[in-house]
Amino acid sequence: MKTKIGRTTSVQGTLERARAVTLVAPMDTPAVARLTERFLELKREIFRNLVDRAVELGEILLDARQVVRG
Repeated sequence: MKTKIGRTTSVQGTLERARAVTLVAPMDTPAVARLTERFLELKREIFRNLVDRAVELGEILLDARQVVRG
C-alpha cells in the first residue's frame, strides 16, 4: 500500500516481501523424511520383536501348565 507520497510503508513492504518468498516447510526436507523412515522401521522392528516374545512366553506357559498339572 502506498502512502500519500507514493512510498510503501515498512509494514506493507514486509508483508509484500513475505508473500513473494516461497517457503519450504522444515518437515518436508529429505533429511526429515530419512529420519522418519528410520524411526518407523525401528518401531516396526520393536513391534515384531514384542509379538515374537509374547508368542514365546505363551508357549512357555503352555508347557509349564502340562508340567505342573502332571
